[in-house]
Amino acid sequence: MMTQTNTKRGVEAAGAANLRRQIRTEINSRFLHNLPAFKMERTLPDDLEVLLDRLDHVDLGRRLS
Repeated sequence: MMTQTNTKRGVEAAGAANLRRQIRTEINSRFLHNLPAFKMERTLPDDLEVLLDRLDHVDLGRRLS
């Protein structure tokens, strides 16, 4: 006889396995890759580029001194 805790764990494990199985389907994979949140940006925003350039200059100055 399964206790309530063991039953709950079994249901959670089955649910997790089902979710993993659904995520791996080709249709779902294609759908997720087409969502904007899952696309990689090839460029950085201008303000981030400026900050990274400033960081590079400070780092270079510390290496030279």
